[in-house]
Amino acid sequence: EFEMEQCHIEYRTPKCPLCYHPKIIMADPNFAVMFVNKEYPYKYTCMSHKKADFYCPDCGKICRDKSIHTVYQRKYDWKYENCRQLYDDLVKIAKNDRQSHFFGSIVSEVVPIGGKIVYHVIDGQQRLTTITLMLLAIKNLIANEKVNVEENRLDEQIAQRFLIAPYAEENDRIKLIPVKSDRDALYRLFGAEEDYDRSSNLTINYQFFYDTIMREEVPVIDLYHA
Repeated sequence: EFEMEQCHIEYRTPKCPLCYHPKIIMADPNFAVMFVNKEYPYKYTCMSHKKADFYCPDCGKICRDKSIHTVYQRKYDWKYENCRQLYDDLVKIAKNDRQSHFFGSIVSEVVPIGGKIVYHVIDGQQRLTTITLMLLAIKNLIANEKVNVEENRLDEQIAQRFLIAPYAEENDRIKLIPVKSDRDALYRLFGAEEDYDRSSNLTINYQFFYDTIMREEVPVIDLYHA
């Protein structure tokens, strides 16, 4: 159910309470194994807090019973019915001129890495991935001149606001980073169509949005604002 490398472990006390060394290392590296055991996919959820001992690599102090939590990322598994429901909800918003729609809570952890900020998504990964696919479909439809929009360079606006970090290193340009098994399929969607992974659920749902939005049941600009 879960990939070991995606089992991210953090702790509440980031510094040694004795010498204030900035990193406290978990004493038992095998502790993470219990979180990816297939028998416990829901028992140990992303909101479960567990206890473990940590030690400081500088002064050697043992910090007992520090709370930790796991952040799970699972393989993208939204089906046609989920995407259809999301699309229909957005169409209703556009047609009825509704001002708001409850999309569900997004829970994340801010993690500074060098000079950049990374958000580890705890809850909402499936929805964020699906919205990314829809926005990518809208961007590509506009760029390929398959739909008409009055707003100037909307495809570039979507790309730079939600999809691409234009000034990042080549390997870090795509803002959404899914689990390893989904990564290649997502990245291919940003390239040539002949290179798409047609067996991937990401590609299937992207194609659903592309084909459905191209029919322009509502103006694309209204769907985008919804």
